[in-house]
Amino acid sequence: MYKVGDIVTISKGATYWDGRPIPEYITRIPWIISSISNDRVLLGLSATGTVKLDKPIHQKFLQSN
Repeated sequence: MYKVGDIVTISKGATYWDGRPIPEYITRIPWIISSISNDRVLLGLSATGTVKLDKPIHQKFLQSN
């Protein structure tokens, strides 16, 4: 479904892989997928290149841009 390099947004109400909630301001930023392992996705830099997020999330919380 997704591949490394895709730009995605995170659904409101999403959680990190460990179950902690993702802050709403993070869900407003488009992200670049840096790696994928099954349903686990690691987002690296924001699409603007100004913010870095190194926490995995489940791909069900992603939306294509």
